[in-house]
Amino acid sequence: MSQKSILESHLKSESSRKRKLIRQALGKPLPREEVLEAVRSDEASSEIFRSFSEIDRERVLAYLSGEKTLQILYDKFFQKILNPDLYPERLQSLLSAVFGQKVQLVQTLPREGMMITESGSQVVMDIIVRLQSQGKKP
Repeated sequence: MSQKSILESHLKSESSRKRKLIRQALGKPLPREEVLEAVRSDEASSEIFRSFSEIDRERVLAYLSGEKTLQILYDKFFQKILNPDLYPERLQSLLSAVFGQKVQLVQTLPREGMMITESGSQVVMDIIVRLQSQGKKP
């Protein structure tokens, strides 16, 4: 089995495990209509929700209904505190938590530029990491 297929298999099982943990912690995602009903039932929440732009209201609904996660990786503050050139240990710690094993940052590849999306732009960054289990059989 190739390292790529081992990693893909590991990521699938980790993703499934994390979804189960999230459901245990937060409960089952609610249908959009139930989310909207809950927001409307509280005057303060409803007022805040109505003050959001249409795009932000959609993001909140998608998050609360379990359709999407928060897009913290696009956040400028997040990008600054996890900059691999300045603070490699921070990114290593985050990736180690995500993968459930020690991750060593080997190299940050040159940033090729920005990716333009509907919601704005984001930095495109490639990194090379070494997993603790590299070379070990699963």
